[in-house]
Amino acid sequence: MNNPKIMYIILICLGLACNLSHGDKIYLKSGDILTGKIMESRVSWNPARDYCDDPNDIVVWDDGTHRCFPKDEILRVEKEFRKPEGLALSAKENNWGKPDYGYATQLICQSRKFVVGKPMNFGLVLKNVSDSLKWYDHQAISHNSLLIKAPDSNEVYYKKGPFQTLGAAHPIDKGEIVTLFENRNITNEYVITEPGKYRIQFRKGSYGIFIDSTFPASNIIEFEVKRGTSRKEDRILSRLIDILPNKKWQLARISNSSSDRPAGRKKVKNTFSCDLLRIAALKKDVVTIRLWITPKRTKVNKQRKDDLVSAYLGKTSLGHAYTLTPQKVEQYWPTAGQDIFNALRYKDD
Repeated sequence: MNNPKIMYIILICLGLACNLSHGDKIYLKSGDILTGKIMESRVSWNPARDYCDDPNDIVVWDDGTHRCFPKDEILRVEKEFRKPEGLALSAKENNWGKPDYGYATQLICQSRKFVVGKPMNFGLVLKNVSDSLKWYDHQAISHNSLLIKAPDSNEVYYKKGPFQTLGAAHPIDKGEIVTLFENRNITNEYVITEPGKYRIQFRKGSYGIFIDSTFPASNIIEFEVKRGTSRKEDRILSRLIDILPNKKWQLARISNSSSDRPAGRKKVKNTFSCDLLRIAALKKDVVTIRLWITPKRTKVNKQRKDDLVSAYLGKTSLGHAYTLTPQKVEQYWPTAGQDIFNALRYKDD
């Protein structure tokens, strides 16, 4: 860098940004003016280093787009200041969780009332409390990232099960507040069937592949759930939770389009399906029982040449039950079929 003033401006922008700084206005020799955030690609923990051939380049990041420029192409950089937007406006200074890893998180209640069987919405914001710009990836934040305690102090069951995610790194300036999720309906992910006082908190954990993607726990929110009609799927899952042989077995709600047809049988509308999984270190060792509950009985579909046909367990108070059970289940849970049927067949209260 031949011009010490330009270098000084860049260093100020990189290391000494003021609170609530959300972007840079970058003036180039070409006459172009870019708006984004800048970093040197040589910084080892900066994911943008993968986008530039020269490790001394300046990287301009703008809404997911990375561009590389030699330092002498940049005339000057002006730091832009913006106030928080959207959900971040609802963040209260005294509601942050304990800071750690250069961050603080705040869980925000977005529902006015809570009733069993109705949506219960929450949002989460993240604040950079370090002295420099950071890069974070939060792709795994939808994987059981909330700790919810029921009125009996037991942890509320997470019903979504494992799934793959994709993500990317995002920059966050010193003092900046960003939204990690909003209007997240926890009843789509957790089994809530009883009224009473609940406690919810964002879990501390690593939620991405980049080094700055470990976030601390949030504040704790208490909320009162009023009596209502619980979801049918939650009534089914709550019964199954009690019969799982041990902690290696888990439940996972299935929501893809193939779940409305018990294996080898004709399609039925309003079918519920879930997996009862025995988790193992290797994927090949995972054992899965697929369960379907249909509102009416369905016959074997002779027009399809399925290798497997689900077994009919019988009629229960919640519908007709079908399972597809691999032979391997015998060594881990030999009474699985009967236990599942017994759990489902008693009448609702």
